[in-house]
This record gives sequence, C-alpha cells and structure tokens, in this order.
Amino acid sequence: MEKVRVLVVDDSPFSCSIISDALTEGGFEVVGTANSLEEAVEQYRRHRPDVVTMDIVMPGADGLECIRVLRVEDPNLKVIIISSMKDDELVQEARKLHVAGYLQKPLDNEALIAAINRIMAPDEIFELLDSMYLDAFKDALANTMTKVTKTLTEFSDSRTVTAVQYRSLGVAVVVGIVGRYSGRMIFDLAPQSAEELARVALKRDPKNQDEILATVGELANIICGNACSALNRKHREFGLRVTPPSIFHGTSSEISSPNVESKLVNSETGFGQIILDIGFQRGTEAWT
Repeated sequence: MEKVRVLVVDDSPFSCSIISDALTEGGFEVVGTANSLEEAVEQYRRHRPDVVTMDIVMPGADGLECIRVLRVEDPNLKVIIISSMKDDELVQEARKLHVAGYLQKPLDNEALIAAINRIMAPDEIFELLDSMYLDAFKDALANTMTKVTKTLTEFSDSRTVTAVQYRSLGVAVVVGIVGRYSGRMIFDLAPQSAEELARVALKRDPKNQDEILATVGELANIICGNACSALNRKHREFGLRVTPPSIFHGTSSEISSPNVESKLVNSETGFGQIILDIGFQRGTEAWT
C-alpha cells in the first residue's frame, strides 16, 4: 500500500521539523516543506501531495489565503490546519473553506495521525456504515416496539431511494444524525396509527393531538438513538449522535432530503404500517 504523501506549509523551521518528524513516525511520506504562499504553490505543483498541513500565521499571505490559491490548483485539496491560533472567527473561515481538520499547537502527534487517516479513508468507512445501518435501525424499531407496546414487528420490502421529496403517510418524525457522517431518519405512519400507538405507549387515552405527536416523536428519537448507539458499539469511528426530532403532520406533508441516498423499509405492526427511511451523506467528520 502506498504511503500517504504530505506537504508541510509553515514559516517556522522548528514547526516544519516537528510536524515532519511526527508524519514520518506515523508512516506518512513528507514530500516537501514550504514557508510561504509562493513556495507552497511551487511545491504543490511539483509533488501533488495527498494532504497539505497549513499554518495560519505566515509572512505575506496567511494560511487561509494560501488554501484559497491552492484550491485553484485542486478543488478537492485536503488540508489540515496546524496553528497556535484557534478562535471562533478562524474556525468559521476554515469551515467555509471546507478544511478537513484543525489542530492547535503544540502538536498532538496522535491527533495528527488520526486526522490524516480519517480524511484519507472516508469512502471505506462510509461503505462499512452503509452495509450495516439498515439492520441496526430495523432491530431498534423491533426492540422498541416489543418493549414499549408488547407487540411484534414484521418487515416486508426494503429498497434504496434517491427521491428529493418524501411524501408522508400523515405523521412523520425526522431525527437528524451527526458524527463522522451526517444523516437522518424518517419515522412515518398514518394519523390513526399514531393515535393508537400513543394510546398503548401511554397506557391511557392521549389528552390531545399534541400529546400524540410528542409521544410518537419520543419513540422515534429512542429508535434512532438506540440504532446509532448499536452502530457506535461496533465501530467507534462512526461517532453518531442524534439531534432533536422535528414532527410533521398532515396528509400532504412533503419532506425535502437533498443529496441523501436513503434506504426505505416497510414494517407491519399492531398499529398498522410504519415506514423507516434512513440515509447518510458521504463526507468527512465535522471537526471541532
């Protein structure tokens, strides 16, 4: 397997040496170092590295401007910023430039190695997630229904969908997912099914529609959280977390899901049909 090739851009000879040594010890190939924008462009054209590490504070053009110029050479350039400075404004600008990682000096060698390994193998890890997540969500739905309602869930067909618009059966809960990859789960059922499900889960008649929606929303949140936890237990690098659910209701509800190829599965429960639609986007983890 070929070594990952890295260009180090930093105006400090000391920092160049520290970063280069860390990269070499980590099994990467340092193809060159640069101390300015001009040197960075020249070195990049000569070596076409896989990854560039970039300081922020340099004479003349700063690191952010250097990234902008190098992006003209390669729009898919993978950059990790390594700088003594890391404030909210710099982080915001780095995110706008789609920087793959941001590390603060003094350098943590293990963090640098982990960051490069992460950004150089996103597709491999995504394929692993893609092969596993449908079963995890089906198990989470079945287990939650059994524990909460004492009923069994039967699954019928499942398929991959690429539609931008999802048309709801009447009550749809959308739970966002963040982590190495972003995604979302749609938990969808008819209004009468939602009412009966809430009645059994609450062990009494729901007070009103708001309580029905809140109950269904919490059940969807539990299902999504349990599925993400199961995936994380198998592979910590997924780092999946759920965000608060959004609830849509009405026979004409449509949910936009741009740029997400999802997997849709139908299930039959004691309360009628429940559809799960789960999808993740390719892309590297959001750094902090």
